[in-house]
Amino acid sequence: MKIKKMIILLGIVCTWNILLAGCGTTHEYVTDKQEKQVLSEEPKDALSEENAADTEETQENTAGKWKVLEPEIAAACDADFKGKVWKIAEDSFYIAETKVKILEDGSLSNSTPSSNAPIPDSQLIQVVFDDDTGFYVRTIYDNGESHEDKKAGFRDLQQYMRVDLKGKFENDVFYAVEVRIVDAGDVGAGKTESVEQKENTVADPITGIVEEYTDDTITIKDPGDGLSYYFLLKDAQIVEGDLPIAVGDKVEVTYQGLLGDVKNPGECSVICKIE
Repeated sequence: MKIKKMIILLGIVCTWNILLAGCGTTHEYVTDKQEKQVLSEEPKDALSEENAADTEETQENTAGKWKVLEPEIAAACDADFKGKVWKIAEDSFYIAETKVKILEDGSLSNSTPSSNAPIPDSQLIQVVFDDDTGFYVRTIYDNGESHEDKKAGFRDLQQYMRVDLKGKFENDVFYAVEVRIVDAGDVGAGKTESVEQKENTVADPITGIVEEYTDDTITIKDPGDGLSYYFLLKDAQIVEGDLPIAVGDKVEVTYQGLLGDVKNPGECSVICKIE
């Protein structure tokens, strides 16, 4: 009888020891698992924060409506952006964009708005500068074969002057490190004809209602005489405002030369939507 009680007692003790050992192992397993989970999560969190920072920086750099010229075009122009002086303030100035592209023959095509084009303030770009910004006047000779640079200043800027800029955009404001005033010279002195002289040949703008608007041409109808006018969109500056131009909109077209017809559309420099 005593032996039987001792066997039962030993069985209880062994069972108790096994349970204790099992609990200890489970605790160690859980602790080890938690440590591994923390270690595996830390790099992910750090990587996520790093990616978020990179994304935020990229968004900041790419935000905005205006962009500098493509690298190939910038190298050919020796400028980061081109424009025409539209307004001059006390410590900054505003320009209208000059569109630039490289043609198939490798030459550059510049589309500069006419001085009498009705460009709204929303389409103008503010240019700011500081004491370290360099101002120069570049006089071009022999159809661009040679040029001469002279030091200038902010006071030398005048309305409707063409400027080549070096710098960068931040929130649609251009911060200039160099402002180069472009002077195309005089014909009588054996130099190229100035852009301003060419722009004086631009006819009075036509105001009308858009009848047709494609990728290549625009057709407008003058409510006054009931006639339709046809223009090519190539190299034209499109000023649309908040919404794209559509059939039925009222626009003003600044053109050069003849008006043209449906078979031979005329050339225009600016198409501005009238709100």
